[in-house]
Amino acid sequence: MRFPIVFMSKKGISAVVATVLIILITVAGVAIIWVGVLPILRESLVFEELEGRVSVVGTGGYTIYDSSRGIASVQVKRDVDEGVMDRIRVNFIVGGNSVGSNVVAPDSGQTRVYNFDLSAYGTPDSVEVAPIFISSGGKEKEGSISSKVDMPMGVISDVDGVVYGLGVDVFSDVPTDGLVSMWTFSGDADDGVGGNDGTFFGDAKAEDGVLSLDGTGDYVDCGGESDNFGVGNFSISVWVKLGADVSPTDDTIISKRGVSPTYWHYRITRAGSIARLYTGHTYSSDGDVRYVDGEWHHLVMVRGAGMVSHYLDTELKRSVVDPFVDDTTSNEPIRIGTYTSAASYPFSGDLDNAMIFDRTLTEEEIVAIYETQRR
Repeated sequence: MRFPIVFMSKKGISAVVATVLIILITVAGVAIIWVGVLPILRESLVFEELEGRVSVVGTGGYTIYDSSRGIASVQVKRDVDEGVMDRIRVNFIVGGNSVGSNVVAPDSGQTRVYNFDLSAYGTPDSVEVAPIFISSGGKEKEGSISSKVDMPMGVISDVDGVVYGLGVDVFSDVPTDGLVSMWTFSGDADDGVGGNDGTFFGDAKAEDGVLSLDGTGDYVDCGGESDNFGVGNFSISVWVKLGADVSPTDDTIISKRGVSPTYWHYRITRAGSIARLYTGHTYSSDGDVRYVDGEWHHLVMVRGAGMVSHYLDTELKRSVVDPFVDDTTSNEPIRIGTYTSAASYPFSGDLDNAMIFDRTLTEEEIVAIYETQRR
């Protein structure tokens, strides 16, 4: 039996080949799409299975807004869960607008009080909180608002610990291990950690959550005569915004010097844009115009392991060998904005979130402080 031989034209062959190619491309395209879609679907299913609830505690007096300070204190309670909530979103409703920050969540089954600086926003009408879940793959997703309460007005007698700005995205808490003193200048010069509450001199004032000094006799005396590090390690973290150039040489940030033969003295030399630590010898950073550009900057000085290191906005500017390891013991008080009661080397500008540690800070901790407090 013979079968007929079918001859196809070149056009027919081309059409068949094109059809097959289209089918193959379509199948491949669908496969590629599913490769991208499946992980998304899988993540969505994982997030749907996550459970956790946080709520604003409206009773007890810990959730309150102090208009004189511009500070809102919010107490947040977290129900017992399986630990899939690393952070929370705290939102304030101000004049119909929502402003807030992402911060580290309380531990499972615990409550925690957070302080926020609302001086630039006005009086909040209410506050709300939502969980932020993290999947096994490391991705985050904000949950639904789980609590909202009207914001009561009142007086906050003491602002303890960290004061968060709004619009920040915090992944790590500010380190408190070894934290000796912290001044947030939330309406006063009180030490939110230790007992070194400050007293204003001259025209020094805490306004809009920062310390303002005009460089003509203004400073803060914080006491702390007995707080000394000797030849040991210590770190200083502070935010500065330099104002008009009033001092003939340097602007003192913070010091424990006076007329004592041993001391420490942290200051900025505007000529050359250099941060310096004086301990009987001088340890300087390299020059950087950002020190004196009229913007907010985060400065950190770390003394330890035979080195003095200077950081500007988390960037290591210079590490200097410390061969002398000078004794920094001093019976003088801690002063912010000067190094003597006569306002020597006065600071002109604004300062905020001044912190003193009795140990060295790590680079990871410096980044955590910066991310939490950045303006």
